[in-house]
Amino acid sequence: MRVIALFAAGALLALSEGVAQVKTPADVKPPVLLVNHRVAEYFGETYTKRSREDFVFFQGEVIAYRVAVHNMGNTESTLVLASTDPMRFFTVEALKSPPLTPEKLGAERPSFNGRYLDEVDVDVPLRVSSPFKTWPGGTFSIPLEREIRLDPKEGVEWQVHLPTDLEPGLYRIVVKVHGSDRSGRPLLSFARFRFEVRPPTPEAQPELLRRQAARLWYKGDSIAARQAVAELLKVHPNSAEAYGMLGMIADREGKSAEAATHRTRANEIIQNKRDELLLKFGSQTLH
Repeated sequence: MRVIALFAAGALLALSEGVAQVKTPADVKPPVLLVNHRVAEYFGETYTKRSREDFVFFQGEVIAYRVAVHNMGNTESTLVLASTDPMRFFTVEALKSPPLTPEKLGAERPSFNGRYLDEVDVDVPLRVSSPFKTWPGGTFSIPLEREIRLDPKEGVEWQVHLPTDLEPGLYRIVVKVHGSDRSGRPLLSFARFRFEVRPPTPEAQPELLRRQAARLWYKGDSIAARQAVAELLKVHPNSAEAYGMLGMIADREGKSAEAATHRTRANEIIQNKRDELLLKFGSQTLH
């Protein structure tokens, strides 16, 4: 099994969802340092088939997430890293499987000793930022030190970017943070990122443009978001998602009448069942 060391570099990232919880019955929770991850700039599947993996990306899209260590207790704790050299306190295992064919979507994937039999080790260079601390009021950059104090609900996070030109297939990226709390208790869990990469085929263009518009809107770029929506309507004129996005853009620009018109158009498309891609993929389930 090949283990790949990470290296530090700059990166930008936006927050998405977390993936782990710790529960204790006592009113006072002891400090528990938990490793997890949150994915960035991801806007789901609307105009594409869902995957058996957690996320679906197309070649060329941003693939980014945060590796985090959070204090899940309600008393102070200290993260003690094994080293201040990212080559030593971070390691990652990268595994890749071939894309699943339609006839295999519902089949069990045989596994042994913690890995699927169709997985192979791959080299995936990652860019990892300097650390920053998170707390309920926001985030701020911090220097990389061997000991990092964490109040309750605080965390330390690193931004991780993967290459945008990964070959199509199923991926598992397992990041381990080597460290403990000050008493020597090891960190709980690790960051296991599972996703599928697909080629940007013509059939994928409506989904790619929908995500691009949502990403630009999220970043506050209304002009570019409108342009992406216009491109979406060229390839998928009956897109309820496109008109819904135009409504959100108009709301942000203070154009309430225009926003209402776009939302009405989106509702009409849905009620008259004219968004064929939404009908095709909107109610899909995985078996």
